[in-house]
Amino acid sequence: MPERRKKIWGWGFLFGLVFILILFIYLSEDSYTYDTKVAHPGIVDAAVKLYNEKNPDKKITVQQTIWLREGAMDEDTPTRWLNHFYDPVYNRGIWFTDQQLSAKAWYDSSFTQKMFALGDFSWSRALNDYVNNDQKMAFIGLGHTLHLLADMTVPAHTRDDIHVIPGDSYEQYLKSNWKNIPKGEYVEITDLDSAFDELAGFTNNNFYSDDTIVNEKYIFPKFDVKEKVGDYLIKNLGGKKYKLLYKKQTAFEGIEDIYVFKFNDLVRYDYSQLLLPKAIGYSVGAIKLFFDEAEKYQGEITESRINSLGYTDYLLGKGISFLGELKDYFKTKTGDNTVITETPPEIKTTTENTPKTETKPAVPVVVAPIVKPIVTLPVEPKNEPQSPIIPVLDIPAPETEIPLPEPVSTTPPVVYPGNGGHDGGSSDNISGNTCTDALLCVSTPTSTIPDPIVPTTTPTSTILDPIVPTSTCTDATSCVSTTTPPIDPPPTSTPTSTPPDTTPPELPIINITQTNFVTPTLQITWESVGAIAFALEYRVGDSENLSGIEYLNLTTSTTSTVWEFVGEKLKVYQFRVQAVDEVGNATDWVESDTVIPDWPKTIIINEIAWMGTGPTPDQKNDEWLELYNNTEAEIDLSTWQILINSQPLTWNKINTKISAGGYYLLERTDDSSVVNIPADGFFTISGGLNNSGANLKLVNNGQTIDEINCVSGWYAGLIANNKYRSMQRIFANQPGSMVNNWQTALGAAPKAKVSGGEVIYGSPKLSNQGYWLLYGDLSNYYNQAITSNVLHLTKDNSPYFIGYQVTIPSTLKVEIDPGVILVGFDRSSFIDVSGELNLLGTETEPVIITSALDSNYFNQNYLAFTNLTAGEPAPGDWSRIQVKQAGKFTANYTNFFYGGARFLKNNGWVYGDFVAQVIRNLGGTVEINNTTFNNNYLETRSAELGSNAILWNEAPPAGTANLKVENSRFNGGNLAIKNTSEVESIISNNYFTEFQSANGPIDTSFLKTSLENNELVNNLLDRVEFGQLILNRDVTLTGDNNYSFSTINVPSDYTLTIEPGVNLYLIGDFVVNGNLEAQGTSEAPINILPKNEHWGVLSLNNANTNLAYTNLELGNHSSVSSVFTRGMITANNSNLTLENVNLKNSERPANMIYAKNSALQIDNSRLEWIEEWNDPGDWIIAGIIVDGGSLALTNSYLDNMDYGVEFLGGATFDPLNLFTNTFSRITLGNWWPLIPN
Repeated sequence: MPERRKKIWGWGFLFGLVFILILFIYLSEDSYTYDTKVAHPGIVDAAVKLYNEKNPDKKITVQQTIWLREGAMDEDTPTRWLNHFYDPVYNRGIWFTDQQLSAKAWYDSSFTQKMFALGDFSWSRALNDYVNNDQKMAFIGLGHTLHLLADMTVPAHTRDDIHVIPGDSYEQYLKSNWKNIPKGEYVEITDLDSAFDELAGFTNNNFYSDDTIVNEKYIFPKFDVKEKVGDYLIKNLGGKKYKLLYKKQTAFEGIEDIYVFKFNDLVRYDYSQLLLPKAIGYSVGAIKLFFDEAEKYQGEITESRINSLGYTDYLLGKGISFLGELKDYFKTKTGDNTVITETPPEIKTTTENTPKTETKPAVPVVVAPIVKPIVTLPVEPKNEPQSPIIPVLDIPAPETEIPLPEPVSTTPPVVYPGNGGHDGGSSDNISGNTCTDALLCVSTPTSTIPDPIVPTTTPTSTILDPIVPTSTCTDATSCVSTTTPPIDPPPTSTPTSTPPDTTPPELPIINITQTNFVTPTLQITWESVGAIAFALEYRVGDSENLSGIEYLNLTTSTTSTVWEFVGEKLKVYQFRVQAVDEVGNATDWVESDTVIPDWPKTIIINEIAWMGTGPTPDQKNDEWLELYNNTEAEIDLSTWQILINSQPLTWNKINTKISAGGYYLLERTDDSSVVNIPADGFFTISGGLNNSGANLKLVNNGQTIDEINCVSGWYAGLIANNKYRSMQRIFANQPGSMVNNWQTALGAAPKAKVSGGEVIYGSPKLSNQGYWLLYGDLSNYYNQAITSNVLHLTKDNSPYFIGYQVTIPSTLKVEIDPGVILVGFDRSSFIDVSGELNLLGTETEPVIITSALDSNYFNQNYLAFTNLTAGEPAPGDWSRIQVKQAGKFTANYTNFFYGGARFLKNNGWVYGDFVAQVIRNLGGTVEINNTTFNNNYLETRSAELGSNAILWNEAPPAGTANLKVENSRFNGGNLAIKNTSEVESIISNNYFTEFQSANGPIDTSFLKTSLENNELVNNLLDRVEFGQLILNRDVTLTGDNNYSFSTINVPSDYTLTIEPGVNLYLIGDFVVNGNLEAQGTSEAPINILPKNEHWGVLSLNNANTNLAYTNLELGNHSSVSSVFTRGMITANNSNLTLENVNLKNSERPANMIYAKNSALQIDNSRLEWIEEWNDPGDWIIAGIIVDGGSLALTNSYLDNMDYGVEFLGGATFDPLNLFTNTFSRITLGNWWPLIPN
């Protein structure tokens, strides 16, 4: 019996040994993540190439690359590969006869590696070799680590799927299709543990291995058969669609929706396009990390590299390798590799069968503050069976280049590679080879020995195809090395010239919400079209200005678009996101707004009048509080409480609800604390609010909603100069316990009053920004807002109410910023300026002064805070801006709407007439530029029309006033501008339309007004009224303008020049004692016309007058002399030349021209009355009466009169070129009494 047992035990041991050997044979190849002789050295080559591109000044040399490749291949020496698995869900390696180390633990386990073949090639050993100047062993050791990192991008190695028989299909596919390798994407690594977590998590989360498609151990990746496109199940990873599985067949005949999903080569191709770039990119990051850590490495490893167990394992490995080669031989004979001969096509989708968006990965939670991110577990999805949680993928952002440290060595010699393994040699004496980059150049030795590493053909990809040297030559200088051809050698054809994709994804959009208030948790979400990965960073400070504070890393890369972050209350956080696409193009960083974790703040304590409202005992007790609803829904306050220093406030709720976005006013004891504004509730508190501070909490059912912790003193509010100013919250969505979120009320409430009638300094039931009432003497009521005698009204506090008689004293300047809106509190609202008022609008942000009924600029929900009743805005909804003597008013880019309400003018002790003006200048300086006046008040009472103007300017007795109006528009009204005689004005480049005054839109003094390039359109009269013109200098009426005067007087020694195209309108006489030059042209004649029915006479006295191409009509309505001795032109002792002049329809019975002792020359001119005179009576009318002097008449016509020419007093006459029809419709005679000699 014992003998038999021995035999059984012996046979069992033998069969067990054979089984283990057979198992190791298959594992020796099929557990390789990527093929040892193809993929792993290929990944190394690609990583070196990318690293050298990033670090052109610190490139890895040819020899160093060979050592890296050697280490990457050696790591698969049996039985080291037992430690190449890492399941990130369960944090373990594989179980094989015993629990093996995970790859994450193995890469730096010097102790364990000594017990395996080849011994210790751990990360730390490689660093130790490097600092001790053993470059060969250092780079070989680094190659071992690169192998392990690459293994983390094979699904079978991260999903506990050993695959003994047959080998893993994805690995087999890569071995035979290596030429389809995509470009790597650089990843910056700060520590290798995180890199293993990130890579393994990415692979486990998003890809299947052969035997884990249906597996309860893993909940990711999930799939939905409705996401099927054609025969493929499609997923979306960071905006990139890829084939997850292939529908192999219908499981049951006739049932369409039940499938068996498997792999095929197009699925494996898609996998490789996402996984291989990670393997390459993380390898680059590991190389850079190696050099960075080498600079800081302080360790010292002196133990031997391998122990006896390691040698034993090495011998076992040799046996396994031999049997594996035997298996490969028979496999080669039969052939079972599948090769894709061309790149698989893109997946095509249709709108009828668009796959659903990928389910987002679960959200990782990180507690702040954190300097370095750690891998944490996501929240488990709802309605899922209990199962392990998948670590979140981190995909790194593009590299920030860090210089490669120089190893402690001399300049390496030119290297000719040896035989691989640990025996690679070098040669210092191969002439001609100066290449130091195995990936970028071709060796050109002077000898005929071929380069066994770098192919001389032009490859189609940028990755070096691995070539395994097989030479047995030991003298690299004297023999030729032969090489085994690479698998799938690249064709010799010229590569395609498709331009690289350099367009980054769309900039990310970031949103942040607080999801937990007891433990302040922020949820950061983001999105970006075209991105597959994201980097996330944050910074933190104590104020909203975080500039200068460095960002801290949360994740170098993740495919998730959600992150949960536990912060600290009242700290200020800012996050930023960077998006990366599938080829490594990265966006700029996009920063979020700052965010401060706090209580929910659905309702907040918005304003606190802790000091009361005024200095009297009753007013000091008139404390009040205001709540604000931060939501878009009405909220019931029945269960709410206010705690003062943890004690409940007695709260008598008149209204139990607060409207969406509404205010709730609580007054102490009764409704007299805030007059004119009804309270929503009352509170009582013994002794009132302590003026030294308190803690206030707003609580609902025991949950804190808002808190203001002022136990050390109130954050704001002020008692000064008998003015009691409330404490106002600035931002409703920011914490109440931040001192910089509170301000002292500077503005007066528009309608609320204290008990006793004065204004309240605060904003009960109004926004804390804006709605100030400008009231009384601004230097008094707004003294807290005045700096250096300047009151600045900003857009932040807009709109403002204009009260009655707002006074700007001579010591104060008021400046109103761009974009500010001012509305009239009622129709009597006006500003009285003795100091300086500047409206500083811009083209894009004008200042607006308008009616409170103007819904374009004023929220009608606040109309109750004015004295106007609801309705449409109308001209005269507010009154005016009044500038006193020496006052200054400037309006740049300002829009005035609905102004000009009539008021009773004060004439000293008594009130005089009603007047209506928008700007009333009483001796000050007014400058208007790029300003518009619309919807101005139009007076309908004829007696008051003369004082109804938009701009009224008058000088005080013995004083002056100044006006400058440029580039502005005046639309509608009676008069646009009215200047009295002593007002100096400049009016240029303006537009006037729709004015109803009989004098036109402008009434001013000609000699004190500069007019240029003004446009008058569609007015009752499109001309300027100048009143009486008495020249005190030479004056020119410029061409193509309309001028309207009551009378004109040209004194001696002065000349009035009228240019072509002028239309001159008169009421009275045009008297010339000096010189008149009116030189029109045939194209642009001068017209002298009546303003009403007739004008007076052109009276020339000792004058020199030349008229050319001038028309005079309907004159001679004058009392300058009797009708017997005057004409429309009356000349006394003057020289008068008329050339191409028409005199028409002089008022009868006076004559057309009367000249006494004057020299007349009339050429090519016409004198006529168009209509017959129906009531001539005994009057005898002449065209020309010459009483003394001389007349030269040439080529002219006289029509429809009694006498053509009448001569008196010995006048001389020189008729030249008179026509037979010179005289027409002459009733008594062409000449009388006769033609002079």
